[in-house]
Amino acid sequence: MNDSLGIKGKIVSGLIWIQFARIYEQGIRFFSGIYLARTIAPEFFGQQAYAIGIFAIMSLIVMFGQDLFIIRQNLSQKDTEIKVFLGSQISIRIGLTLLLFTILLLLWTANIIPINQDMKIFVFVLLIGQAPNYIITIYSHYMEKLLQFKKLALINVISASIAVFTGVYLAFQGQTIWALLSIVILKNICYSLLTLILSPILVKPLINIKSIKEFFNFGKILFISDSAGRIYSKIDQLSIGSIISNQALGFYQRALILLHLIDSLIGATITQVTVAAIGKIKQSNDATDKTLQQSIELLTRVSIALILWIGITASEVIPILYGENWLPSVVLIQLLMPYALCFSLNNLLRRTEVVSGAPKSVMIIRIIQLMLLGILIYPMITIWNANGVAIAVDISMIVSTILLFRIIKMHITLNLKKIFFIPIVIVCLSSISTLLIKFQLANLVGTFELFFIESTVYWLITITMFYILEKSLFFQIKDVLLSRVLKMLNYN
Repeated sequence: MNDSLGIKGKIVSGLIWIQFARIYEQGIRFFSGIYLARTIAPEFFGQQAYAIGIFAIMSLIVMFGQDLFIIRQNLSQKDTEIKVFLGSQISIRIGLTLLLFTILLLLWTANIIPINQDMKIFVFVLLIGQAPNYIITIYSHYMEKLLQFKKLALINVISASIAVFTGVYLAFQGQTIWALLSIVILKNICYSLLTLILSPILVKPLINIKSIKEFFNFGKILFISDSAGRIYSKIDQLSIGSIISNQALGFYQRALILLHLIDSLIGATITQVTVAAIGKIKQSNDATDKTLQQSIELLTRVSIALILWIGITASEVIPILYGENWLPSVVLIQLLMPYALCFSLNNLLRRTEVVSGAPKSVMIIRIIQLMLLGILIYPMITIWNANGVAIAVDISMIVSTILLFRIIKMHITLNLKKIFFIPIVIVCLSSISTLLIKFQLANLVGTFELFFIESTVYWLITITMFYILEKSLFFQIKDVLLSRVLKMLNYN
């Protein structure tokens, strides 16, 4: 019983610390992004997205699902066993990283991939910045398993601060693509150094055949799954960049950045803490069911409300924040809303299934998701350009999320009516009311005034309805957060 309470306390504390770090990081990224978007032309953002897309697909070989393998592993408290396990994981990452370097050198030297010289340089610089992080993040996965979220939050805050402020300074000095790439590169380098400093244990790389065989038996499934997921996450951007233009990719990326902001602030935190908790309590079916049910309920209510608000106010938000030259992003934001609504939920279900269920099912679903997008994307891009890509992404993400629900319900009990019915009714009511007012006032007030009015109406209706229909949830969240904050203050 005490162990259960201890884990629950760590979970709540983890939510607070990780959420603080994500709010801070996304806050400085958001406000620096406003400056960068007003300083740097959309085509340079497209170049950055294209380089990162190529790098992400080329680096598939390093992604063998070690984060989830470490979380789900049942380790004893013996230092020897822990050192053997982590040392083997580090050796695997070193080998895979060296293999990636070798493959990239061969591909570039033989000119097998038809991209220009500048793009090759961008990709290599990204790899140099990422390579240490590939190896050292084994320690951060272990810290996540130990529920040491306070340390992980500190690492994120410091590394994000250094990276973003440096990128803004370079943009102020007149740099364009290098200012954008430096944010990614410096974040990885700083993250690696801080992880080494704060890790509870440091081990030497070693080769343990038993541990390596056990990992690859598990990892081969996640490798295929993660490869399909990585290609899926970048094929839309690479298609727009190569078939349409880097400028169109810049607009598309801006839409994704705004919509993914919700996942970065809310969804990723809930997913990270929930999956780590389920990894600890997966032997108890009742505890697993309750934890996942509560997490999905919280995630759906927050994400649906926020994403619909962004979609409704997009035509005012974009010119206010980034300027009139970014207006083509508005339609893309609205078209990508179904994708964004499913994105966080899809991640939570997928990672939960890997930790507590059957990774092979996740692999099959991700392959189906990728194949469906591959079938749809090129006819859609031919007919509707970037808008067609957004529709294809929506369809594939919705199908994938439905399949994940069907798989996970085979071994975890979920009340779908309780999850979806109330939030859908509330946001439909608030959205329709807000849109009616927006259409009436569109030509009568300025852009900022319209944004303020529609936001006030939307949130007033949404929060009031949630309070009336789900008062117990409000008080539950308030009591949990207040008690935890008081404990933290007393401890400090």
